[in-house]
Amino acid sequence: MSSGTTYQQCLAGAQTNVLPADVNKKDLVDHTTLHKGMVLCTITTEHNLAMIEIKDVVGQNELPSFDTLLTLWRYSG
Repeated sequence: MSSGTTYQQCLAGAQTNVLPADVNKKDLVDHTTLHKGMVLCTITTEHNLAMIEIKDVVGQNELPSFDTLLTLWRYSG
């Protein structure tokens, strides 16, 4: 997870603050693991820095749908 949407914040989040490997259905339904406003970052297998912002979560008492925005930067690391 990232504390913000800049390249530096995203890179720091990708390197230090990771989500669990598995997210169970209850956590998705309850919006406890992934929720509106979250910023998730990772370094891709193509060596880019990817940021996904969760703009909205739709669905109550069911598996939610996520409205997201993807930003991709070249990563020189």
